Amino acid sequence: MLDTNKKRILSAGVIIFALVLIWMLMLYSPRGGDGSVIITVEKGDGLLEVADKLKQVSAISSKYVFVIHVTLIGKQDNLMAGIYEIAPTVSTAGVASMIISGKIATDNLTIFEGWTLRDIASWFENQGKFQTEEIFEITGFPATDVAIYDNRLSLPMDFSEQFQFLVEKPKGISLEGYLFPDTYFFLTTDNEEDVLKSMSSNFQKKIFSDRKSTRLNSSHIPLSRMPSSA
Repeated sequence: MLDTNKKRILSAGVIIFALVLIWMLMLYSPRGGDGSVIITVEKGDGLLEVADKLKQVSAISSKYVFVIHVTLIGKQDNLMAGIYEIAPTVSTAGVASMIISGKIATDNLTIFEGWTLRDIASWFENQGKFQTEEIFEITGFPATDVAIYDNRLSLPMDFSEQFQFLVEKPKGISLEGYLFPDTYFFLTTDNEEDVLKSMSSNFQKKIFSDRKSTRLNSSHIPLSRMPSSA
């Protein structure tokens, strides 16, 4: 009888160990695959909706493992909205951690002092993000007043209603000199217009702070004649 009980206990221990091992492998093994996948978690998405989205793009091996894990750690109501880029090396537990902490997919660009509009456009093209011509269609062409000298080209996109500093800029000239040297972070899914608006917003914050605005106004130098280093 004693031997039988020992065998049962041993068998139960082996089964429990095997189940725990399987659970750990499913939870912490990289998902694998050929490349990163991107998913969007919308504001208001519940745990099951997020799990379904992840499973649909094979970002996780099992949506049930994801749901149970998030529930066990008590974070089912802490899933952050955003766009997430999930690499093949990330496990189910890692995916959960990303979405709970709001580690959204971003790229970054550092504009150095002295960089011209061509330098910025070339960087985006070299990174495989946008073509130089696509940037210039929004910013305008460097050293060219389209309204006066070359009516074959389209006018730069007008952001003056959104950004105060662009009100004084002649409609035909580019954004050369209006992109502040800084490090920028933007979503991997942002298009050219989104990126340029983000950069313009940063310029406005930097230049139109109370202190700098007063200094600029007293200098009587139009913003359209300021150097790109601002």
